[in-house]
Amino acid sequence: MPRKKKLKQPVTKYQGQRIRYIPESDTWAADYNAVGERARKRFKSEEAAKIWIDQKAIETKNKGRGAFGLDDRDRLDVAEFRRGTPSMPLADVFDFWHKHHPKGEQRTIEQVVEEFLSPKTMGRRGNKPIKRREATVETLRKRLSHFTPVFADHQAHEITQHDIEQWLDVNRWGGINRRHYLASVRALFRFAMRKNYVAMNPAAEIETPDVETAEPVIMTASDVEKYLNAMLTASQVTVNKATGVKYENDCVDLLPRESIAFFCGLRPEELSRLDWRNVSLDNKLITVSGDVAKVQGHRRNVEMPDNLIQWLAPYAKDSGPVWPYKSPTTLVRKRKRAREAAGVEVPDNAGRHAFASYHLAANENAPATAEAMGHSDIKLLRNTYRNITASDGRPITKAAGEKYFKIVPKRKGNVIQMSKIA
Repeated sequence: MPRKKKLKQPVTKYQGQRIRYIPESDTWAADYNAVGERARKRFKSEEAAKIWIDQKAIETKNKGRGAFGLDDRDRLDVAEFRRGTPSMPLADVFDFWHKHHPKGEQRTIEQVVEEFLSPKTMGRRGNKPIKRREATVETLRKRLSHFTPVFADHQAHEITQHDIEQWLDVNRWGGINRRHYLASVRALFRFAMRKNYVAMNPAAEIETPDVETAEPVIMTASDVEKYLNAMLTASQVTVNKATGVKYENDCVDLLPRESIAFFCGLRPEELSRLDWRNVSLDNKLITVSGDVAKVQGHRRNVEMPDNLIQWLAPYAKDSGPVWPYKSPTTLVRKRKRAREAAGVEVPDNAGRHAFASYHLAANENAPATAEAMGHSDIKLLRNTYRNITASDGRPITKAAGEKYFKIVPKRKGNVIQMSKIA
């Protein structure tokens, strides 16, 4: 049998709302709809339904009156907002404001930077707190010294991504410099987030610039030999045969540092922190401890080739810094004198670059070379040093690599014998 259609019940209008009689339950259903509020309820009588509608109307009216509790400035702000963004709910505005404002105390940029650079402040790697090196703090201080004067009196939570991008653009930093300054500002705001001075890091979404890595210049084995041997004539006058210029050579104390760089590949900052306690001629091993390595805690052991022992033997000590000078200008000055005495070009970080290329060629073992250099994997090594040529244009072959690690000092009589070291 066909299903009977349910007859619609007549609707009574009251105060602009609807009341319907439901015969099945002998009740009256009232619908209330006003200012976004909707409600429905059933009653035993039509009169009870009307009373409920009256009560809801009073509630709605009172809620509307609450808006009149706003002062004149608040009402003007709301009106101005509505003119600019007529469709955005005010609740979204509140959510945005809450997201961009701190939960803790407010701090100016000057105050945050001062606290961030304080010796008492621990750095972090992920969730792990670490003690920052003095050199790291000084580098951050130098870069943030350009940021602080511009935003010193600004509240930290008021700084926007646009502010930081504009600061980078005005200073015209590009490439690796822009990357470094951006990294320092990001670190500052990560600290501010941990302290609840800001609710978000405004530098986090700024695009990190690409940096083209120039192909390293690899010195020839003969130029390395000239450069290292030029340091041996300490306190003697050296004459450059090509130019006839005389040099008072006082760079023999540079020899341990440079020979370790060329034959073990340590980084410049690692060489500056290396102590003779970590250099064992007996075990033919250099221990790059956690406080020496570029990344604290990433320690490694680097095997010393036989020729390096001959370079180091006259200068080895039980303890003390391998490089005893703190001033960077001392390193520059002594390198310049040794370079001029040798009559060769010595590029930046020449020792580490030469070690990587010749060690990889001689041993044909990328993981071993990467481990010695402190790389986390072989990707950087393969991309940078594989199939590379020396500065004279000749390929660095296995034979060239083996020859490189046979470079020994040219001392009078060459009295340092391996049999005596072993």
